[in-house]
Amino acid sequence: MHRSGASFWKNTYAVDRPLKYFLVYFNSLSGKLVLKIFKPASTTSWQACRCERGARCLFSPLGWSEHPNLPSASNSIWIPWLQQQLLICGIDTQTPEMPESWRPDYSLWRQTFEKYDVNSETILVGHSCGGGFLIQWMSENPQICAGDVYLVAPAFGDKFNPEAPYDEPLRGGFFDFKIDEALLDRVRSLTIFYSDNDSVRVDTAIKIIKKSFPSVCYRLFPGYGHFCGKRDMADDTFPELFETILRNRKWL
Repeated sequence: MHRSGASFWKNTYAVDRPLKYFLVYFNSLSGKLVLKIFKPASTTSWQACRCERGARCLFSPLGWSEHPNLPSASNSIWIPWLQQQLLICGIDTQTPEMPESWRPDYSLWRQTFEKYDVNSETILVGHSCGGGFLIQWMSENPQICAGDVYLVAPAFGDKFNPEAPYDEPLRGGFFDFKIDEALLDRVRSLTIFYSDNDSVRVDTAIKIIKKSFPSVCYRLFPGYGHFCGKRDMADDTFPELFETILRNRKWL
C-alpha cells in the first residue's frame, strides 16, 4: 500500500484519556481510501513530540524485495510502524516504492527518489542497500543538504565486496562511486545502526564508512542480524531508532 499523502487527525478525547489517531491513506492497489485507528507507541513519546512545520522524513528507495510476489518493502519489517509513529509526531513521512525493486537499478532509484524534495529539514532513513544508496546519492550531489541521516545495516555492492558478490549484478551504476568525505558538512547528523551478526557485505560497508566518517555516531546492537523485523529482532518495531530520531530533534 502506498502511503504518499497520508494524513491524520486526533480525536476529541479528554486530555487525561488515552489518545487515539485516525490515519487515512490511499491504497493504490484497491483504489480505496483506508482508515486505521491506532495509538502512539507510548504516552511518553507522544508528550515528548510537537508537530513541527517543515519537518519531514523520507526513506531512501526501499525495497529490495527478493521476488516480485513478496510484500512491498514499505509494508515490511519495522517501516510501517516507524512511519505511523512519525506521523503521530506531525512529521510527514514518505516511503517511496521503486520500480522492479527486486532488480535494483541505481538510475531508476535515483529518478524516483529525486521526485521528492530534500533540504536541511529532511530526515533521511536508509536500510541495507537503501543506506548505501543514500551515501552514493549524496556523494554524487554535493549541492544537496539534509537534516538527520540514519543508516541501518548499510550495504554496498560488488565493487566493495568482491568476496561476497550478489546473485544478480546491480544495475545502473549502483555503488560505482567514491565516498565524499565532505558529506558531513551538508547534514545535521549521521547515525549508523549495525549489529554484530550481520553479513560480510554489511561488515565491509561499516568498515568503509568508519574509515570515511570516524567521528559520527555508531550504535552496535548485539544479535540484531540485518534488522529485518521479527526475523532478527523481537518484533516488527524499532523503538531505538524512533527514540533516536526524537532525541536528535530535541523532543526527548
